Amino acid sequence: MSVLADTCGWIEWLADGPLTDHYGPSLDYLAGLLVPTCLQFELYNWAKRGRGEPVALQAIAFTDRLGRLAPSPWPLV
Repeated sequence: MSVLADTCGWIEWLADGPLTDHYGPSLDYLAGLLVPTCLQFELYNWAKRGRGEPVALQAIAFTDRLGRLAPSPWPLV
């Protein structure tokens, strides 16, 4: 089984927001966690805007380690 959490879920989980308990179980299922590249793009932009580029790059590296990368079928231009 594969699990796909949206960007809002990742943001809640990384920021330890009020919905962390709701999204946490999905992100804890590491064996089937899919991480689309478009999600990484959105997450990078969110983290860079709020915390700066070093933290944004760490967030992307974190998603790479946790899940299986799923390339987007369209270019991000």
